[in-house]
Amino acid sequence: MELLRAEGAADSARAAAQAAVDALPDSPALRVALAGALLDLGRAREARREAERALALAPGDPAAASALGIALKAEGRAGQGEAAFRAAAAAAPRAVEPRLNLALLYHERGPKCAPPPPSPLPPY
Repeated sequence: MELLRAEGAADSARAAAQAAVDALPDSPALRVALAGALLDLGRAREARREAERALALAPGDPAAASALGIALKAEGRAGQGEAAFRAAAAAAPRAVEPRLNLALLYHERGPKCAPPPPSPLPPY
């Protein structure tokens, strides 16, 4: 699925991810992959739903929380996306992806963005 996404075959990646989720519906990793494929197609709302399902299957999973944050951001809900990224970073202090997503979000907001909330991220 990731190879298909990397090659720009978003429709094929989505179909493969959907088939995998249909076969193993309780797999958070497959739901995260489906969310990514849906995002590649510009289907943020559906991607958010899949990320929420992944997070329900694996509460605190940093990949699922990051996928949720990315989908929320794509829906124009950056504040909620930030909260999902921060939750992912808190749940997995050594995970790099949530911190990178936070950094990208802050970068996109520009130098005049509001400072992050007072609760610091756990040390890396």
